[in-house]
Amino acid sequence: MLIGKVKAHPQEKRTKFSAYLEVMVETVDKYIVDGQQKTDVELHEVRIYGNLAKIVGPQISANDTVLIEGQLKSYERQFHIKLNKFQLILKTNSGELLPPDYVR
Repeated sequence: MLIGKVKAHPQEKRTKFSAYLEVMVETVDKYIVDGQQKTDVELHEVRIYGNLAKIVGPQISANDTVLIEGQLKSYERQFHIKLNKFQLILKTNSGELLPPDYVR
C-alpha cells in the first residue's frame, strides 16, 4: 500500500501487448536517526489497465494525494506497480477561489 502525491498528469502509454495509464506517485518517509530527522523520497510508476484506467484517469491530476494498492511487476527489466485498488484522498485546489455561482 502506498500513500503519496501524484507528480504529473497521468499519461496514456502502450506496450507491445496492451495499453495502460501511467501515474507517477511520490512517497515521503520521515524518521529520526541519532536525533537527526531524515527524509527518504521515492518515485513509483503505477500502471492502471483496462476500464479502471478510464475511471481513474479523469479523477486525478498533479499534486493530488492518493492511496494505491497493487503488485510489484517487472517488464523488460523495469519495475512498476500494477494497480488493484485506488482511492483519491485529497484533491488539489483547481486554483479557482471564487464560489461557482459568482458572475464575473
